[in-house]
Amino acid sequence: MLPSDERGLLTKVHGGAIAESGIPIEFTDWLILGISDVHPQQGLTCPDREEAMIKRCMIERARKRIVLADSYKLNTAEAYHVASLGDIDYLVTEDNKKEYIRENWPAYSYKVL
Repeated sequence: MLPSDERGLLTKVHGGAIAESGIPIEFTDWLILGISDVHPQQGLTCPDREEAMIKRCMIERARKRIVLADSYKLNTAEAYHVASLGDIDYLVTEDNKKEYIRENWPAYSYKVL
């Protein structure tokens, strides 16, 4: 039996050591990362410790890092730190939030798209 999401679609979700063992040891060129919370001071966070560890490992092993976050995920933070905003290269969000981020969030080297 395979787990399914609320729509009944089959999913394969792994966490902890199983997931970490599947991350390549060598570097990857691009990482496109979905994250639950992006805060101007606290950076990237999530509510689950194992998820944070895996995402941190993925960020460390990527040459370029793209973070996807809609407006519901901006200015929010959870208990487990994943990375600072200085650790990412691109932050992708809705058009109506880009200027707000550029004007009000601390300046780092990432580009807002």
